[in-house]
This record gives sequence, structure tokens and C-alpha cells, in this order.
Amino acid sequence: MFPKSHLPRPWISTFEFGVLLAVLATVLYSAPAVGTVANHPSEAQEQTLERLAGVVRALEAHFKQTFHSEENGIPAAPMGLSRVWADIPAGLLARFLGSEEGLPEKDSWGHPLQLRVRRWSQHEGSIEVRSPGRDGQYEADDYLRETFPPSSLDRDLVWSNEGPVRIPVTDELAQRLTAKEMRQVGRAMFLWLSQNEPQTGSAEVPPDREWHLSAQALEKLLVPDYLPFVPERDFWGNPYEYRLAVALDGEASYAATGLVSIRSRGAEGQLDVENYYDYPRSAFDPQEVKKDLVWVDDQWLHGPGF
Repeated sequence: MFPKSHLPRPWISTFEFGVLLAVLATVLYSAPAVGTVANHPSEAQEQTLERLAGVVRALEAHFKQTFHSEENGIPAAPMGLSRVWADIPAGLLARFLGSEEGLPEKDSWGHPLQLRVRRWSQHEGSIEVRSPGRDGQYEADDYLRETFPPSSLDRDLVWSNEGPVRIPVTDELAQRLTAKEMRQVGRAMFLWLSQNEPQTGSAEVPPDREWHLSAQALEKLLVPDYLPFVPERDFWGNPYEYRLAVALDGEASYAATGLVSIRSRGAEGQLDVENYYDYPRSAFDPQEVKKDLVWVDDQWLHGPGF
């Protein structure tokens, strides 16, 4: 999406993308000409990720300049790439994909890529490009976030204009990306609460002071003014836990979670402790990837010490 965001949108940095590619192969290969098939499976996975990211960047730049909608030929349902690429300027292909030799309609295994464009308007939209992986079989119709070991070559790969969606990562990289995302969403929640003070007893706030929110409910509060989207899962594929405390009789209710909080269950998906009071209020070694990550208000309650 392309909202009037108060905060930088979640996105993988150049350094983190470099780390991601580094874990896929010991030696980095030069990408083959668009449409060619890589010889080595891990090389093909790496090159396909590069290709997906390039396709998304090119489409994003194009759609920012050219208004598209379902009415003029861009459907919301998944489709092939050829209908869209007819409108892409050759200069964008050269800039983002490093080649003008044909159109990147296939991944590096030679399987057709799948494109999904949703809710496109002049200011916002979602672009997702998917590869079926080595076996050429798509796993499901959904594009839910998931991470898996780089050795899982048959898994779908998905990249969107919001960043990586379904990718191979190590636990260390998943922790780093999850921590970055939690900071961004937590700060957006805190900013929203400072500018909007819902009272208990209203139609949308329960009387028990604490508001346990789904990602979909939180998205209604934050998108598009504070964030371009609200992630449902961390980079291990486990659901985030979102909480929000509201004012009661003019006084903030901190409860056990502060005003706003986000919690990730770490690499194993199991909570270390149930009660927020029981977390040690200190940073832990980033190599301890199984530990919970807890962001409260505008700081870490329990997080990796990067």
C-alpha cells in the first residue's frame, strides 16, 4: 500500500536482504538472463527471490505513475504476469531486473510466476508475486506469511510491496526481522493512542480496560494513516499478540501490559511465561532465538540485545 504514513513502512533493509541471500548459498551467483533456468536448486531459489523482489519493485514504480483498477483490466484474482508486463516501460525492466531480454514471467526453475494485485487506487494497493518453488506446485491459494529453512526448496516463495511474505530464513534472521517489525507496529500503536483516546463503555471498547486485538481489528485503527498494513504473524509464522489499554475515568489503565503491547512467541512458538509481570526486564542474547519478544509502549520489555 502507499498511504500517508507517519512512520516508515515495514520493509527489509538492504543489509537484511543481503543476509537473507547469504544464507541460501555459500557462493553468490550472477543472475541468469530473464526466463532462463538455473542449474543448481539452491541457486535457483536465490535467483527466484531476487527476481520476485525486482518484479514487485518494477510494478510498484509503474503503478505509482499509472492508475490501475479492476475496471481497466487489473483483476484482484491471481493471474499470470504477461497482461501486466505489456504496460511496463522497458526502462523499468532494465533498472529493476537488470535485463531487457524478454519478460520475467517464470521463476528460475522455469515455472510461471503468479501475480496478485488488490485494492488498487491512486494512493494504495497491494502487489504480491509468487513462485511455486522447485516442484512447480502451489501449496495453497492464500499468501499468508511463513518462513522455512533454506533447504526446503519445494516451498512457495512470495514477495509483496510490503516486503517478504513467504521466504527461506534462518532463526537468527527471522528474529531480527520480527524485532524490527514489532518496533514499527508498536510505535504506530502508541502514536495512534496519543492522538485518539477511546473511552471504555463505547461501542468498540470493552469495559475490562484491556483491548485484545486481532490484526484485522488493529488494521482498522492504523491503516492507512499510521501504517500501510498490520502483520498477523511474525517471521516464524506464529501469530502476534496485540493488546491495547484504554482510559478509564480520565486515567490510563496500564494493567500488566502498559498502554500498548506486542508479543512474539519466538522460534518454537511457545510462550516462556504467560504473565507479562514475570518477564525479566532486560535484553537477552540474540542467539537465544526461542525466547519471547515483548514490546511495551515505546520500548522493549523483553527483547534481543542487538
